[in-house]
Amino acid sequence: MDQIEFLAKLADLSRRIDARSKEFKERGAFSDVHREIANRIRQHHDQLRVKVEGAVCEGATWGLIKAEFVRDYHGLFDDLLKFEEEIDAEAMKNRKPRTI
Repeated sequence: MDQIEFLAKLADLSRRIDARSKEFKERGAFSDVHREIANRIRQHHDQLRVKVEGAVCEGATWGLIKAEFVRDYHGLFDDLLKFEEEIDAEAMKNRKPRTI
């Protein structure tokens, strides 16, 4: 994976963060705690994107910095997955069973 592919993955992740945040708000499953977690994930994402874009502009050798960026990306992605699972689990608990 080169820098451009990595930036594309970050852009995809950004769209996913935005879409899930919007979905949670619309469902009413977005408490202050959830909003704080989502904001932290967004900030981490933005910091990583700035670092990668800076490295690309500076002409940094991708092979030397790739491992750090990929590690950070995976940590960020794992945080988002965990957040999604927690919100979805709470929503399922709060969902009332249908009566027939």
